[in-house]
Amino acid sequence: MKIWDKTIEYLTGIVTWDNKEAKYMSWPQLVLYFNKLWFKDQYWQGFPQRYIYCMEKIEELNNNDKIELLLEDYYNPINFIEDELRFTILLHEVNKYLYFDDLVLVRRWKKVKLEEKVEEDSEEKNSEEKIIQNDNIISLSISNEMYLHIKEYLENEDYFHAVEEAYKFVREELRKLTWEEKATDAFRTDNLEKIFWRKPVTQAEKDFCDGVKYINMGIQFLRNQKSHTLAEKMNENLALHYISLASLAYQLITHEI
Repeated sequence: MKIWDKTIEYLTGIVTWDNKEAKYMSWPQLVLYFNKLWFKDQYWQGFPQRYIYCMEKIEELNNNDKIELLLEDYYNPINFIEDELRFTILLHEVNKYLYFDDLVLVRRWKKVKLEEKVEEDSEEKNSEEKIIQNDNIISLSISNEMYLHIKEYLENEDYFHAVEEAYKFVREELRKLTWEEKATDAFRTDNLEKIFWRKPVTQAEKDFCDGVKYINMGIQFLRNQKSHTLAEKMNENLALHYISLASLAYQLITHEI
């Protein structure tokens, strides 16, 4: 796996603390850090500037197909255990660059993993674009995982069950995170850290968490209404609005957006 120059420049700024969200490392700490990854340097007074040294080391890792050593170590969630918000911001930022390298850094519970970004099958992608589209207004893509789950219903124009399954898909994700599938139970105060990786501190963070909670509560009650209603023919446009709402709810609790 290799990254391009722009990503190297970004990572150099992160490791040398040009980014306010990053963590500062002194010269000795910087040398020790890269030695922990792969190198065997000894700090001495004649070293180049910190930025140049850091960029050279990242380029060397990249040229030797070892760039994942840096990414998976620096972005390890344990390094941000006291500030999960900073982790979320940095992970989102680096993935904007890795997108152009056809790579993605994914959180796997206690660790992160650098993976190749798998492009959707062209036929499948075209189907998705055709379904989630209004030629007169806008086109959008829903969560790929959700789309694959409801694809068969959409292709058969069974919009009632496509919507119901999209709602159930969100509730199942809540159950995985909190052991509660009802949003009214899942978003208890003691569960917020499981969903958002940290408890909200500022008023803005509290407002965001409440917004996500109420979106998911909307999914809960809309799904309850469907489960107590006989299946009937549903308008395609209405179904797509419901599905896009479910996709938003899902992506907010899985931190895809």
